[in-house]
Amino acid sequence: MVKENVIFLAFDNPDMPPSEFQLLACVDCRNKTFTARYEGETEFPTMYCAACNRSIGRFGWTDSDVGA
Repeated sequence: MVKENVIFLAFDNPDMPPSEFQLLACVDCRNKTFTARYEGETEFPTMYCAACNRSIGRFGWTDSDVGA
């Protein structure tokens, strides 16, 4: 079973002060919309460009105290 979610990323505004988040853009087509697919038995989904379908790798979240 493949689950698919759309991740919407905001555009950077050069008039705003620097922030803590980074923007992602596809290296091939510069698209900024990605899908997340859970493939197989993995805990973390793989992100794919919604325009050209290039994989940019797995991603996920951990507890803030992990590694502390």
